[in-house]
Amino acid sequence: MKKNRLDNFIKRATNVSLSAGERDNIKRVLITHVEMDVRGARDTRLIRQRSQKINLSKVMPILLALVLTFSGGTALAANGTLPGDFLYPVKINFNEKVRGALAFSDEAEAEFQAELATRRLEELQRLTVSGDEDTEASIKTRDDTIARFEVNAENAIKLAESLRLAGKADAAVVASSRLKASLEANEDLFEHLSERREDLRARLQAIAERVKIHADAVAEVRADAVARVAENENANIEVIAKTRAKQAEQNLEAAKRRLDRYESDLDSSIKAKAEQKIEAAQEAYSSGEGALEAENYVDALQYFQASLSYSEQADIMVRVWVSLEIDLASDEEEDDLPSDEDRADQDQDDNTPDSDEEVNNGNNGSGNDERGDEDRDSSVNLDADANAHAGVNTGNGRIDLNIDGNAGANIGL
Repeated sequence: MKKNRLDNFIKRATNVSLSAGERDNIKRVLITHVEMDVRGARDTRLIRQRSQKINLSKVMPILLALVLTFSGGTALAANGTLPGDFLYPVKINFNEKVRGALAFSDEAEAEFQAELATRRLEELQRLTVSGDEDTEASIKTRDDTIARFEVNAENAIKLAESLRLAGKADAAVVASSRLKASLEANEDLFEHLSERREDLRARLQAIAERVKIHADAVAEVRADAVARVAENENANIEVIAKTRAKQAEQNLEAAKRRLDRYESDLDSSIKAKAEQKIEAAQEAYSSGEGALEAENYVDALQYFQASLSYSEQADIMVRVWVSLEIDLASDEEEDDLPSDEDRADQDQDDNTPDSDEEVNNGNNGSGNDERGDEDRDSSVNLDADANAHAGVNTGNGRIDLNIDGNAGANIGL
């Protein structure tokens, strides 16, 4: 009986697909990896196979792509899990560790830690308002998630400060600004949820206060970094300001599109706040353009950075609210919010395999049947402790990964 349930779960997991946001994240990581200089990689990143040394940093993106493609959907299924779910250990001990291994620079690591902090906050929102009664286990799960958030937020802040001290003030501004935007947006969301759920008000406000502490801390780091950029005579402020202008314009348009897309699914107050953030972003962007024309590049940079922050806050508020999928115990009847599967269907064409054979071959009907199991095979094993092992035969060798936090690779060349 237990085996049948597990088989059914894995079969359903094979139909899980990446959302547009997840695809964008992976694309950004791979592009960053391709563009970066890996000549200074440490010896500890080298692996030996058939008397040849291979830089692991060069094959890590390939490993990640292969695992996501051939692991039977288990890794992808874990991405949407919450603390306490069966596959949540896969999410934090495997998926996130593999993703973190791709952060080869302090800038990338700071961004990743900020991303993890944001994930933990979103998990906390869903956990807190899920309607489950407080038990010893649920309280521990919530406290553990808060602790993970604080570790990730503190790591991101320390890395941003390290960038500033290392003379990378502009990189510190970028890293600290993104974290600040995320923390402030989520603080607003917790406050709003506390207004909607009187029964959970004390709990939600307590979390909001913890978030504010870190938001204030990163704001100080950001202010110092901005001042360093303005004081640095060697920095090409004009180039930095023009680059930030393009980023601000892209983020503003993306925030507008997301708001237009999910407008009907938003709480009226959340919609109003998102619109206010976008309006503030537009005003800051316009001021930046004026400063740029006047060749006042320091002010232009600050305006564009402010525009970026407002746009990101609006985008986060809309995205998180839509993803909550909860009953907020409102007196007014609300439409059901779209599920992860619905949003994935909206974001990409249906690529579900037409047969079990296509799932087993891992080709989604791509016409490579002639390779068969001889060249490519995959396996996923789970035990009761949520440990997992994924194996992939690629034709040139086999990749084996243990989803208990450790990863190993055996690659034939």
